[in-house]
Order: sequence, then structure tokens, then C-alpha cells
Amino acid sequence: MALDQASPTEVNAGVAVLRWPDGAAEVERLVAFGVPRLLLVPEGVDPPVTGDCRQDWLRMPAEAADVDRRVAGLLRRAAAHRPAPTLDGAGRLVHRSRWVALSPAEERLAATLVRAFGQVVRYEVLVASAGADGGRSTAALRLQLMRLRRKLEGIGLHVHAIRGSGVLLDEAPPNLAG
Repeated sequence: MALDQASPTEVNAGVAVLRWPDGAAEVERLVAFGVPRLLLVPEGVDPPVTGDCRQDWLRMPAEAADVDRRVAGLLRRAAAHRPAPTLDGAGRLVHRSRWVALSPAEERLAATLVRAFGQVVRYEVLVASAGADGGRSTAALRLQLMRLRRKLEGIGLHVHAIRGSGVLLDEAPPNLAG
């Protein structure tokens, strides 16, 4: 990355690279979505103090190799501290302070996927978790998963069908536009 030509927010391997303090408002927006951030701090400016493992800073000017090392470190820390979604017991799935209401059948499926967040759940396990009103056929499961997928996309989660294996619930890649 050519640091002298970097845009105010540049994405490097899933990490937002921003100039500080110019990008302070953007930092706040990215914090809400859990996006890892590397702040480029010019000489004579104090870097922000934070305990967020998804944020780091680097004094400018900096070598591209130093930026790459900081980005790699941020990615490792962000992966290790990924918050899993939760079910609140009242028919809501909550993720990063956003929530979606689920039907009882969707909640049963979601509970199975949430317990294995980031891991593949075999189709047989999902069919069994669908319960009486969800049916026990693969066609009924596909329909429920399609409905669940649409709802969860709105709160930053993605339901991946892994051909021949099962289904994986994971965070959707962050949309940095906007």
C-alpha cells in the first residue's frame, strides 16, 4: 500500500486503515460493526487510547511492511475475540446490539447454529432440530434456512450452505460503504 496515496478509509485484508484524527467519525461507525481498524497517526498528534483489541495505530511515516504486520496482528486478535450471536429466550436472536425476531421453528434452527457458531452443522442435525412444526424433510429444512438466512443478513450474519456437509453460521463480511 502506498501510504502517501491512501484514501481516508482503505481496506487492507479486512482491516480499515484510516488517518487519525481525520477519520475519528468513521472509527466510531466501524466500532459499531466490529470492523478491525488501523489508525495512521501523524507526528505530533496523540493516538487514541483504547482497550479494543480490534484497533491499533501506527505513527506516520511508516513502512508498508510495518502496516502489513499491524494488519496481520489485528486480524489475529479480531478472529480470537469474535462475539457469537445469542438467543434471548423471547424469540430474538441478538448480534452486536442488533436483533431479529424469530418464529419458534427458526429459533430452534438458530439455536443449533449459534451453539456451533463458525463451524459446520451437519444437515441431519439440523433436520432433527427443526422439530414438529418444521417438518423433518430436507425440502422443509431448505425453506426454513432460506427464511432464516434472509432475516439474519439484516443483522450482519450469514448462513452458508456447505455442499455435501451442512450449514455454517458466521458473520457477514463488513460493508464499509455508507
